[in-house]
Amino acid sequence: MAFISIDDFLAGSKEIRKGDLVALLDPAGKIKIGTVKIKRVKSKKKEGMKKDYNEYAYAQYRDGDTIKQKYIGGFYADDNRIYKKR
Repeated sequence: MAFISIDDFLAGSKEIRKGDLVALLDPAGKIKIGTVKIKRVKSKKKEGMKKDYNEYAYAQYRDGDTIKQKYIGGFYADDNRIYKKR
């Protein structure tokens, strides 16, 4: 089973897509294997303005009994592509 390192993606040498397996370091420094998930988040607008939604990519992984997420970058729905965080 092949996976892509988050560091390779952020360095620009690899491309990831929704559903790919990724390797990442958790806050304790352990290597975790996760899946790329797309999350739709409501943007914060002032009262009276139309609320908008943005989509972001997260690496979702299991840590014991809990499922955790790590932000990867934004998501272009037009071409199903994930772009790097800024």
